[in-house]
Amino acid sequence: MFGRWGRLVYRHRRVVALVSLLVAAGASVLAAQASSNLSTGGWMVSGSESARVAQRLETEFGHTGTSLIVLYRTSDGRPITDVEPQAAIGRSLAQVAADPSVAGVLRWDAQRPDPALISTDVTATYAVIALNVTDEESIDVVEDVRGLIALQPGLNFQLTGYGPLALDSNVQSEADLQRAELVSLPLALLILVLVFASVVAAGMPLLVAGLAIPTTLGLVFVVSHQVEMSIYVLNVSTMLGLALAIDYSLFIVSRFREELARGRTSEEAVERAVATSGKAVVFSGAAVAIGLLGLLFFESPAISSMGIGGSLVVLCSVFYALTFLPAALGMLGPRVNALSFAGLFAAVRRRLGRPAEVRAPRESWWGRVASWVMAHPVAVLVPTLGLLLLAGTPYLHLQQAVPDAAVLPPGLKSRDAAVALDREFPPGETVPYIVLAEVDGDPVSAENAYALATFASALDQVDGVDKVEGPFSG
Repeated sequence: MFGRWGRLVYRHRRVVALVSLLVAAGASVLAAQASSNLSTGGWMVSGSESARVAQRLETEFGHTGTSLIVLYRTSDGRPITDVEPQAAIGRSLAQVAADPSVAGVLRWDAQRPDPALISTDVTATYAVIALNVTDEESIDVVEDVRGLIALQPGLNFQLTGYGPLALDSNVQSEADLQRAELVSLPLALLILVLVFASVVAAGMPLLVAGLAIPTTLGLVFVVSHQVEMSIYVLNVSTMLGLALAIDYSLFIVSRFREELARGRTSEEAVERAVATSGKAVVFSGAAVAIGLLGLLFFESPAISSMGIGGSLVVLCSVFYALTFLPAALGMLGPRVNALSFAGLFAAVRRRLGRPAEVRAPRESWWGRVASWVMAHPVAVLVPTLGLLLLAGTPYLHLQQAVPDAAVLPPGLKSRDAAVALDREFPPGETVPYIVLAEVDGDPVSAENAYALATFASALDQVDGVDKVEGPFSG
C-alpha cells in the first residue's frame, strides 16, 4: 500500500507539491490569527466545586470576580498616606470610572483607613478597579483602562490583575517562541548538514517543518472557535512540530538517498523510501498522537488543549512527510545530494589536478553502532535503563501548581506588581477565598444571621486564615 502511494506521488509530483504548498499557504493566513483566540486560563476544571461557585456568583449575584489592581508607589520614598500622594492618586484615577467596563474603584481613604491597603514600608498602596466583564474579556480592556490612569509627579504606578498578567503572558509567550525559533532553526540546520553532508538534503526536513507548523496553527485557530485552547499550545505545537517534522523527514530522505546510491531511479527510490520509511513514519505518528490524545482525559481545558494541539502537529508532520517530501524528492532526484561535502572535496581535487577517489561502499558509523547494540542487547539495555531511571528521579520531587505571576520573567510591570502585592502587603487581600454559604429561608433573618456569624467565626479560627469578611462577620 505504501509503495503504491509512493508511485502515485511520484507520477503526480508537481501537482502534489503544488497542492501541499497551497494548503500550507491557506493555513498560514489562519495561523497569523491563532493567538488572538487562545486563552491564558483554562486551568479550572469544569464542574468542580470552585467552578460551580464561580458560576453561581456570576448568575445569582452578578459577581464576575474580575478586577484590575493599580499599585502606586512614591518615587521619593515618602509615606503614601501623606496628603499630597493621596491627592495625586485621586487625580490619577479621576477618569477611570468613565470607562463602561469599570464598575467601581476602591482605594485607601484617610477617613476610613484600611491598613491592608498600605505596604509594610508605607511607601506603596493599591487601588482595586472592579470590572463588569469576565476574566477573558478583561484582557481586551486593559489598554483602555491603562490609558485613563493619569501619570502624576512623584508617583509611579503599575497595573496588574488577571487581564494585565494574561496580556503580558501572551506577549511574552510569542516573544519566547520567536527567540526559540531563532536559536533552534540554525542549530537544527547545522546538525542536519553534518548528518546528511549535503546542504540540499539538510534543507528538506526544515521545509517540511516550515509547512507542518503553520498548518497546525491554522487548525488550532479553527478548533479554538469550538473549544477553549490554551495560549501555550503555540509553544507546544511549534517545538513539537519542529522535532517531529525533522525526525520523520530524516527517515525518508535518508532512505531515498540510500536507494539512489544503490543505482535505483528516482521513481524507484521514492517508492522504496515511502514503502519502508514512510510506513514507519505513519505508525510512529499514530503512536505519538495516541499518547498525546491521552491528555484529553484531563478535565482542565488548558491541559487537554495541549493534547489537541500536539495531535494536530503530529498529523500535519505525517501528512507533509508523505506528500510534499516524496514529491519534492522525486523532482530533485540525484540533485538531493547537491552542495555536498563529497562534491566539494571532489571539486577541490580536480582543481589540484588530482584524480577523484573511488572508494568501495562501506557500512556507516551508525550502522556499525546498530550492529554492535543488537549483538550485545543485555550489556546495552541494563545501563540504559539505569540512566533513564536516574534521569527521571527529579519527578519524585515534582511540585505541581497552577501557574501564577511568578512564572513570568522579572521586568514585566504586571508581574513585578503582583509579586510586590504578595510580599509587601498583608497576605490574601488581593486573592481571597470566597465561600458561598447556603441557608434555609431568609438569609437575613435573625436565626440565619446568627448561624452565618457563627460560621464566619469558625472559619476565622482555621490555621492560616487572617480574617473573615462577610455580611455577618466581625
